Amino acid sequence: LYAFALVGIQFIGPHGMAISPGVDKEVSTIFSGVLDSMFILFMAVNGEFEALKPLFAALPWSRAFFTLFMVISTWAILSILTAVVSDNMINTCLVNRQETEFEELRVKRERSAAIIGEMLDRTESGRAYGAL
Repeated sequence: LYAFALVGIQFIGPHGMAISPGVDKEVSTIFSGVLDSMFILFMAVNGEFEALKPLFAALPWSRAFFTLFMVISTWAILSILTAVVSDNMINTCLVNRQETEFEELRVKRERSAAIIGEMLDRTESGRAYGAL
């Protein structure tokens, strides 16, 4: 967002390279500063192109700039969302694996305790341990 805001200021801003004397003053004020430019680009990412219509009418090539911006910003947002979902899936799998291992350990301990208890009962009742 910041990089495209700077490019917009350089090319389309009040003293931009693409602004010729015949271009309406309203067009050059769209990218008047960094914060204003970032806000305009943020609105574009959210589908609000109303503020950019005068720019598109005056400088038709600017559509290519915004197409590139939309492709890159959409790719970046999808990458971030994919990373978040993948991280959550990895954490969920890890927790599930830990719960499964804990349950298996609990079952083994219960079996061991039952076997030891059975051995003690047999020993106390007079049967030899070797008779198992």
